[in-house]
Amino acid sequence: MISDIEIPFTKVLRPSMQEFSNFEEFVEGLDNDKALQEYGMLKIIPPAKWKARKESIPSAFDSLTVSHPIEQNAQGHSGVPT
Repeated sequence: MISDIEIPFTKVLRPSMQEFSNFEEFVEGLDNDKALQEYGMLKIIPPAKWKARKESIPSAFDSLTVSHPIEQNAQGHSGVPT
């Protein structure tokens, strides 16, 4: 079935190195931006000079145990619970 609902493409953002240097602050700023609230998601493309972390995760996480992992149980049909 073809729908008449118009779905806009997602907004693509290309922050500067300065904006991207504090990613948490950058995202919080997006959260408060009224112009972006019509989008359900955003695509953020990091600056060309940005490099992913090269060192490994600290060894403090080596002994981390998740005692109760999150479990999702899907029920129902077409988004309607049974």
